[in-house]
Amino acid sequence: MRKFQIPPARRSIGAGGNSKFQIHGFTLIETMTAMGVFVVLIGVVAAIFLVGLRSQRNQIDLLLATDNASLTLEQMVREIRTGGNFCIPTGSICPPGITSGTDLRFQNANQENVFYRFNQADETIERSSDGGTTFVPLTSSNVVVTNLSFSRVDQLQAFDDTSPWPPRILIVLEIGSKKAGLQSVKTKLQATVSARNI
Repeated sequence: MRKFQIPPARRSIGAGGNSKFQIHGFTLIETMTAMGVFVVLIGVVAAIFLVGLRSQRNQIDLLLATDNASLTLEQMVREIRTGGNFCIPTGSICPPGITSGTDLRFQNANQENVFYRFNQADETIERSSDGGTTFVPLTSSNVVVTNLSFSRVDQLQAFDDTSPWPPRILIVLEIGSKKAGLQSVKTKLQATVSARNI
């Protein structure tokens, strides 16, 4: 049976004949190299994490802008669905035969004269329920509306309310976010509404 033996420590003979234990370890150059590699790796991982975090924030901002625009579009669709006497005005008058524009006037179910319009200066969608005297913005401050158009589509192309078919209103909306770096990202939303006479 062999006995396990611990090898004797290495000794070096120093100057003057004294024996000293030889110490094994990393040199200063090896330590500095390892620290440099570690710092570079931590920097790369931190940069990847920050890019992912910034991307997530941008996606959240776009999602919030799209949600607000969808809510605005849904509000308009509900009110148009129960409205009548639709008009796409040119200036302050409603000439017959105009089929598309950036404004829409109609009478809602509560017999109010409603006016939806695209305010290009503020880049918002506005609503008036007093015939166009006072307007209230419908979109929030983080949403940029770049385009809004209303189109009236009737099957018989009779643009008055004597047509046997209910009018259909096509709404096309293009929005973006006001956040820096996201102004070039645009989202288009579209809805077609068939008015019901209630």
